[in-house]
Amino acid sequence: MIGILALQGNYQMHSQMLDKLNEKNILIKNSSDLDGCDGLIIPGGESTVMSKMMHKYDLFDSIKKFGKEKGVFGTCAGLILMSNYDSENIIGLDLLNISVSRNAWGSQINSFTNKINIDIDNKIKNFEATFIRAPRIKRTDKIDRSMRILAYFKDEPIMIQHGLHIATTFHPEMHNDTLIHEYFLNIINENK
Repeated sequence: MIGILALQGNYQMHSQMLDKLNEKNILIKNSSDLDGCDGLIIPGGESTVMSKMMHKYDLFDSIKKFGKEKGVFGTCAGLILMSNYDSENIIGLDLLNISVSRNAWGSQINSFTNKINIDIDNKIKNFEATFIRAPRIKRTDKIDRSMRILAYFKDEPIMIQHGLHIATTFHPEMHNDTLIHEYFLNIINENK
């Protein structure tokens, strides 16, 4: 069963993608909801709001602990929350040793969709990626050597994998393509 953090953001579309794959899923609103989950999706949304709500509802430490043992998939704001981001308004979960810059691809009005290539299992797959106030992964030269970059856009990493964790700067749930969700489920199932 896959949990989807449901405090704010685009969690419902992730649930629909998992339903399409016949994967049992649960919306996570408190720590006990994580019990029995094999993986967790942290959706896109407003990273400041999500960070504050994770602390308000005592989910931060539970998710951080969960991520040390099980796979987490973060999209857009989810990637920011998985990083080592640290500011007055956002404290990252430190699940990915990356630095990020919020809203770096532009504001809401600068949102765009573009075809990208993703390297999954050493096969290049085409994918339609939507960027909405998307973050940028900074300092790629300092990315941990065990981290894999699975996709680039304009020579910048936009999808990464580290162990059981994957993260995208874009929203893979926006279109009907289940490729990335399937990949996450395969990672989870291989490590049960």
